[in-house]
Amino acid sequence: MMRTFSLSLISLFLLGLLSRCATPGSAAPDTAPDSVTFYGAQTTPFSAGAIVPAGHTLHITAGTVAPLLDSAAAPGSSARYGDTYTQAVGALRRIDANLQQHGLSLADVVQLRAFLGPDSTGAPDFQAWFKAYGEFFNNETNPTRPARSTLGVSHLVNPDMLIELEAVAVQKKE
Repeated sequence: MMRTFSLSLISLFLLGLLSRCATPGSAAPDTAPDSVTFYGAQTTPFSAGAIVPAGHTLHITAGTVAPLLDSAAAPGSSARYGDTYTQAVGALRRIDANLQQHGLSLADVVQLRAFLGPDSTGAPDFQAWFKAYGEFFNNETNPTRPARSTLGVSHLVNPDMLIELEAVAVQKKE
């Protein structure tokens, strides 16, 4: 077992070294983009991926949920944190506030991951999430189309939570 683990580490190390070596026909380091580049079909509200050039700083948020709306509301009721749409808007506002503390905004987000739990119907409300997303991304105010994953899950840690978001934002080099 230990030998397999050691060989795996050595293999990863060598693979890393090889990936840094220039090969005939490979792009020279000076051809790398100076700014974040998004790629993928323009017909979707999100990008297939993003290329982050060297020298940029990544800001990674932990799972972010909506704020409590009504502490007197019964646990499990939508009055406590809201429906999926309300929670998605609340979580996106929290991420934006977190980023603003570091001089960034949602326009700097390059990757977004959404975990949706089932609502009162027993299924995740993807349309509510897509609606909230569209109010913050891929619009006239913020044309950024981050790479995005949306996952339906059986439940989140807090049963009142219907959505949890993770974001990666990039701070441009000075």
